[in-house]
This record gives sequence, structure tokens and C-alpha cells, in this order.
Amino acid sequence: MKELLRWIALFISWLFLPPLILLLGYRWKMGNKYSRTAGMLLSPLFLILYLVIYARLFIEDSRKGYFQKTDRIERITGIRLPEFKVLEYHEGERHFTGDFEDYFTFEFEADLPEKIFDKIDEMIINGNQDWRKHGNTYEYSTLWGNGFPAPKGEDDRDDRSFTLTITKGERKGSIRHGMW
Repeated sequence: MKELLRWIALFISWLFLPPLILLLGYRWKMGNKYSRTAGMLLSPLFLILYLVIYARLFIEDSRKGYFQKTDRIERITGIRLPEFKVLEYHEGERHFTGDFEDYFTFEFEADLPEKIFDKIDEMIINGNQDWRKHGNTYEYSTLWGNGFPAPKGEDDRDDRSFTLTITKGERKGSIRHGMW
């Protein structure tokens, strides 16, 4: 009976407090250290922990690269930009609700053609509220979710913000994006 109670105690510790398996198994001389360690590492609590860590890494990776593709930027802004490389990425603090705001600077691989700025000027003249011009600096800013419609190709359920800043005559630009 004592042996059965020990196995039940080990099982309960395996479910709820996996490190206790090592101590109790050692003290009661049940299994070898490798089987106790394997039992601890394969416990439900640790498996959930592994899943959370993996999901966190996946979410962070997708967060960082979300607006680094020019086709997504083109769908949102209506402007085809040349490829660019990220120079600096500043990851904002992530709040418990999932809200964040990240900022990165980039450099285009080629000079921006004048026709891009002509197209933006035309969009501003035609009443596009998302584009703004301040001297030679152009800024596209939008947000969606919570009742605001998403740009083409994006999901209305995502609560996102996006700001692109480019300057005529310069290769560098910046993007500020986040979830709210």
C-alpha cells in the first residue's frame, strides 16, 4: 500500500509540481535519475511552458518582420517601393494586452524614382487622407481595427497602426507600427 501511495504522490507531483518528482523519486529510490529527469521534462506543466516559449518566439519573429515586405506596404499605401534593408530595429515594450509599438529605420537599395513622389502628390490632391507632405518629407499614416476599416489585404480584426516616412532625395526612411 505504501508503494502505491508513493506512485500516486509522484503522479500528482508530475502533473502539478514537476521538480518535486526529482526529490521524491530520489528520496524513495524510485527509478533512476534519468527517468526522473525525463519525467519532469515531459510533464504537462513543462510541456505547456515549452509551448508558451515557442509561441512567444514565433509571435516576436512575426511582429518584427510584419512590415518588412514591400508587397504588404504597397497593398496598404498604394505605392510600390523598391526593396530596402533594415538599419535599426527598436522593439517597443509589449503590454499584457498585447499592445506594442515598434520603430525601424531602413535604407532603400536604389534611389526613389521621382514618379513615386508624383504619384503621392496626386493622391494627396485627390483627397487621400492617409498621405501627408511636409516639405520634402512624405508620411503615410493609418490605423485599423475597433471599427476602423482595414487597408486592402489586411484583417479588420487586427488592431494595428502603421506609419511610413520617406523623404525626397534620401534613401533612408522609417516605419512605426504596432497593435493597439
